[in-house]
Amino acid sequence: MWISPRSGVPQNVHIAFSDNAVNFSLGKTSSEALSLQNELSKRLTADRVCLLRQIHSNYVVPADPTSVVEADAHWTAEPNLALVILTADCIPLILCNREGSLIAAVHCGWRGVAKGIVATVLSQLPVDPPDLLAFMGPAICGECYEIGEEILPQLQLKHHSRHLTPCLDAGKYLLDLPGLVHSQLTSSGVGHVELSDQCTFHDSDRYSSHRRTRTNQRQVSCVQIRNGTHTPKKVPSNLVI
Repeated sequence: MWISPRSGVPQNVHIAFSDNAVNFSLGKTSSEALSLQNELSKRLTADRVCLLRQIHSNYVVPADPTSVVEADAHWTAEPNLALVILTADCIPLILCNREGSLIAAVHCGWRGVAKGIVATVLSQLPVDPPDLLAFMGPAICGECYEIGEEILPQLQLKHHSRHLTPCLDAGKYLLDLPGLVHSQLTSSGVGHVELSDQCTFHDSDRYSSHRRTRTNQRQVSCVQIRNGTHTPKKVPSNLVI
């Protein structure tokens, strides 16, 4: 099953978040990564697919369907090119402008957020933040994501931050990563931000969670600009690679 944002998406932009785990491995070679990219292209609602080798960085690149590069965000103004992000607790963040002529897909784990992935992608898009719409897909929620206090300086968070809840164990906190990303987007002036109400850790029947089971399965999130002549393929309800 695939879910879409509740509202606010331009008519010519398609956004979908999967709640079906995708069993994948990018492998160690470029040919293995391109093989996965080709398989996704066959199965998703797009003529072409752009995939990243996600490395928990703040690297942002223009989308290139001919290669799989190390980065955690990509963007395009090209129609019928699906930008894909793979997650299993991290936040899949989709951005588009109000006109529906520009899209971006961002992988937001705590390491990438600590390195400034949100600010970096906003600075590199050729659109002012007030003209952007942001949609976050299913991710681990603030009631389930336990972290140690040693990473707070990297996230530039104080112990009393509203995005943290102290645990009973000393030195442990629950981190509301979606809430933190939401705050970064709104404080940067992004015009519309939608949070998902789905938690990948809590809902074990519906989502894969790396924090819960150390799984190598991932959910797929995708976005594309559709032109008027494009007839999308049917998306399978159970996507397994």
